Amino acid sequence: MRFTSNLLALVAAAALGASAAPADNLGLDAVQLNTETSNAVNSPLSSNVNVYMYAGDTCNGQVSQFSLENGGNRCVPVPFAVRSIRAPGHGCSVSTWSGNNCRGSHYNVNDDSCHSVLYGSVYVQC
Repeated sequence: MRFTSNLLALVAAAALGASAAPADNLGLDAVQLNTETSNAVNSPLSSNVNVYMYAGDTCNGQVSQFSLENGGNRCVPVPFAVRSIRAPGHGCSVSTWSGNNCRGSHYNVNDDSCHSVLYGSVYVQC
């Protein structure tokens, strides 16, 4: 019903030669939201993290690494048996999960130091 009202208002405004504007701010809010999002992505303060997964329990041994930059989220199953993790970066939260699908018990990696923990997947949200 609101769509019909907005459409009629636009047609009437066009017929009268007035600027066509929606009856509410839904379209404007969406444009502003997209602008804010794109500015955040291009900001020098963008979020990023490099996640290092180690076979050893003191961040040693075989290592696998992935990165996430400029927002988003990602669940990554471990590629082999891992026992520790390090996640340097800023603006992102990192947690390990007991299941290989970012479910089960979890542990929050709160800093970029080495954390000795058994896990099946890593979830990153920036």
